[in-house]
Amino acid sequence: MTVPHRSDATNPAPSARNNGLFSVRLIDLRTGEVPSVNGNPLSVVTDTPRQAEAELMKGRDRALWQTQVDPVGPDPARPALARTRRW
Repeated sequence: MTVPHRSDATNPAPSARNNGLFSVRLIDLRTGEVPSVNGNPLSVVTDTPRQAEAELMKGRDRALWQTQVDPVGPDPARPALARTRRW
């Protein structure tokens, strides 16, 4: 599940601790793209998405930038696939 996110009181960031890992990306609203540094998309994997979001947004114009927060790993709402037995 992808959660485009702007940090404010009406749209809080996902819970910060003990809920697994999150990928936090910066999105340029002018292009809709994730900016790259040396060809690598600017993205952070963390268990503290609010802190990562604050660091990525520091000094940036919120009218031009937003963050995207995605859980990393299996979706807890989907059961794991059963293993297939070979006889």
